Amino acid sequence: ELQQYSRRHCLEIRGNPFHQDEDTDDIVKKVAEIIDIDVEDDISISHCLPTDSKVKRDPAIIVKFVWRNTRDEF
Repeated sequence: ELQQYSRRHCLEIRGNPFHQDEDTDDIVKKVAEIIDIDVEDDISISHCLPTDSKVKRDPAIIVKFVWRNTRDEF
């Protein structure tokens, strides 16, 4: 329960092509723009999750929002 509680501000984004030098915050902002949500100052941190080298797919992005309401709207 404590682990779930600590993740209440986080969201996992999948299916987005990712390039090594790309900033994950920029990706989150682009997705937010597409779905018409303003998250400019609401991103605490974002990063790619590690992937299994055997599986050829784009890594998921984890984003932690400052406000849980923003995560819920997203």
